[in-house]
Amino acid sequence: MTVAQAIVGVAGHVDHGKTALVEALSGQQVARQHERQLGMTQDLGFTYCHDGQGRSIGIIDVPGHERYIRNMVAGAWHLDLTLLVVAADEGWMPMTANHLDVVHAMGCRRYVVCISKSDLANAAQLALLEEDLLERVMDVTGEVPEVITTSAVTGHNIAALQQLLFEQTNDDSAAVSAASDALGYYVDRSFSVNGVGTVVTGTLGTGQLAVGNKVYLQPGNRLAKVRSLQAYRQSVNSVQSGCRVAIGLKGVHRRDVVRGCRLTNEPQADLGCYELILKLTDSKPLQTKRAFEVEVALGTWHGLAHFVYVRGERMARLTFKQPVSVQFGQRLALIRHGGSELVHSAQVAWHQPIVTHYRKPLYQLLAKQPLPLVAPQYPLLKLQLFGCIEAAEIPPQLAPSSILIEGNYAFMPQWLEQTSKLLLELLTPAGRALSSQELASRLRLDLGVVATVMQQLKSQQLVRLSRDLWVKGGGHSEDELVDSERSLLSQARQLGKQGLELAKLTSSSDKQGIRNLARLKYVVVLDKSIIYDAELYQQLIKSIVSDREVGSLVSMAEIKESAGLSRKYAIPLVNKMEVDGWVRRNQNDRVVLRSWQQH
Repeated sequence: MTVAQAIVGVAGHVDHGKTALVEALSGQQVARQHERQLGMTQDLGFTYCHDGQGRSIGIIDVPGHERYIRNMVAGAWHLDLTLLVVAADEGWMPMTANHLDVVHAMGCRRYVVCISKSDLANAAQLALLEEDLLERVMDVTGEVPEVITTSAVTGHNIAALQQLLFEQTNDDSAAVSAASDALGYYVDRSFSVNGVGTVVTGTLGTGQLAVGNKVYLQPGNRLAKVRSLQAYRQSVNSVQSGCRVAIGLKGVHRRDVVRGCRLTNEPQADLGCYELILKLTDSKPLQTKRAFEVEVALGTWHGLAHFVYVRGERMARLTFKQPVSVQFGQRLALIRHGGSELVHSAQVAWHQPIVTHYRKPLYQLLAKQPLPLVAPQYPLLKLQLFGCIEAAEIPPQLAPSSILIEGNYAFMPQWLEQTSKLLLELLTPAGRALSSQELASRLRLDLGVVATVMQQLKSQQLVRLSRDLWVKGGGHSEDELVDSERSLLSQARQLGKQGLELAKLTSSSDKQGIRNLARLKYVVVLDKSIIYDAELYQQLIKSIVSDREVGSLVSMAEIKESAGLSRKYAIPLVNKMEVDGWVRRNQNDRVVLRSWQQH
């Protein structure tokens, strides 16, 4: 079976014949028993139809009464086409306008206007109504819709309408959606089935799904596994976007899944958003109040939020009392609290927590972003705001030439230059030593970012690593040593004044390692027998000569006392000091040749 390539939403005013039309198109009953008795659709209805050539489209029937507007918007989050139904005997009505506002706000850009109940009007009335509907739809959407007259009672133009729907959705939009790696699926119903367990239904807006896939239930990153898939009463092994699909889930309980939950194919960095920044996508006048409560429809979720306009911009901030799961660029409908009127349509421009001092520059950046917002804008926006992000976030084909890639990170050149300057200032005056962790803490930066920038500074011979601490100045850096050399250096440091005895190193690789460490001035070899850490050697020299004038005599007893060494180590030490020009022998004493302050 070829599953549906598109989703059609049937919208319009209450009692305009939407459900009868859907049943005529599909040949299936979609209204629930209590709805048929009431004569009014109260919740979403789902069905499908085939063209006889292996192609299918999914159909969502939405309730038309304003009392059920919140159920209606749950069915409008991802529509490839809206079939706007207007009864011939009543014409344009309040909920016709509200439904059209909502589906347009949620991103639908293709429309077919269906004049239903054509058997209740004459040709002249139908012609006038068609002209009126064309004008009204164009005013809202900017699109020129196809218009068709039908009657579910007589069957007039039902086959023609079905053909028109297939023609209008016969393009590559589904293929484009399927090419997206990101899974776009909001739950509109959940229930339990014996032998299957938890089952959810919804529209697969983007991405693909297959039996056995891991998915994450949002908000909360709860891991689940796809146990089964069913599309239009047929069990399938995989589905792609543009399809209504029921998913059997393993690993989550029915009570954990409600309308508005979202499935993703990757765990999300945040476990749910409590605040969003929006860009308004309509031209509606701003409300007189700057802050007020609104009902928010996003995906199949709806709920209350506190709405605040951003001064001077067509942007707003939404604050929720419960976490919601969204993605950048997602469309929202903002409905007047307690009513059915659309206040604004918008797109999610920012959904991560943002500290106060970043708000103003973020608003300035967002104001420059063109509409509609699309996914590739987000990593570039983050990079401009923060100065650096993980390089993996930026698709290679979208990376501007102005971006610098260093290690695992992407940097804005100006930010990298300023941060490098601040890091060098923290290592001033010369001799100050700080670890990567200390540097990251002082600048409030990610440790990985600091480590990457320090490596770049090291390559410029501006810093080096010593004892896992960064110091200013060039030279060899300890992190460039091989593992065996780092191990030898660590042993020498741990042994302190006892020193590492060369005679105890039996392998040729260890002896070669010591020679390399000595060449790089990490260790000092005393009398070809005792190995001292180079810093310890300098400290011992200081203890002996710092309080003595050039030309003064110092006895071996004084050397042993000042350095805290036994004769075994003191003699090799002064011999090395003679070689390095610090002292010379004068019978049993030593003459100081250099001042510590001048070294």
